[in-house]
Amino acid sequence: MIDDQIICMDMGGAGTNTAGAGTLCLGIESSCDETSAAIVDSNRNILSHIIYSQIPQHQKYGGVVPELAARAHILAIDDVIGTALERAGKTIDDIDVIAEAINRRKAAGKKFTIIAVAEGAISKQDAKLSKKDLKKKKEKEKYPSVAYELAEKVQKKTDQEVRITVPGHTQRGGSPCPYDRVLSTRLGAAAAEAILDGEFGCMIGVKKNEMVRVPLSEVAGKLKYVDPKASIIKEAELTGISFGV
Repeated sequence: MIDDQIICMDMGGAGTNTAGAGTLCLGIESSCDETSAAIVDSNRNILSHIIYSQIPQHQKYGGVVPELAARAHILAIDDVIGTALERAGKTIDDIDVIAEAINRRKAAGKKFTIIAVAEGAISKQDAKLSKKDLKKKKEKEKYPSVAYELAEKVQKKTDQEVRITVPGHTQRGGSPCPYDRVLSTRLGAAAAEAILDGEFGCMIGVKKNEMVRVPLSEVAGKLKYVDPKASIIKEAELTGISFGV
């Protein structure tokens, strides 16, 4: 958690262009005794703010207990942010996190920002559509892929040039390392063993470093989500990577 800080608050001052027109920011503060969130627009107007106090949890100990504070933050933060958004009449999709991250990098002297876009990425609104309706909508869109749509929106928000590159299969190049060779050998051996056992219609995967057989009915046509609380996500955020959320 962030201790005594506000994030996404680089709104830009006189003579600067660190925030695009109509930019919204979600500020989160999580000190040892409270969790709070606020929605602020590009004119520095506070649209809403919520504070959740942890004082009752700490009173019986005569002081702040860091471990209790951390647990309370985790339990309260979603509701605090949700209430702040609701009172401001906004949704999380209105928060221009990507544009704000780019603007912060520019203000820090960074001359470029690389944005990686998943090929099948869709908005939360589109995720609610059925496959049939989503397909119809895609047929009417002017963008060849989601990367072009995002690029146009980012360029409008940041007033910075955006260039699109589609790596395709070139991103899969390079010589395999020893780990790759061992993994491919294990997967191949496990697949051959499944054939010998007469077990078809399954995928060979790795779970807790062991080869497992997963029925295709459990994985085909389904999205595989990344746990936002996974350690790899936290490690990436510590290096300054923004996931746009």
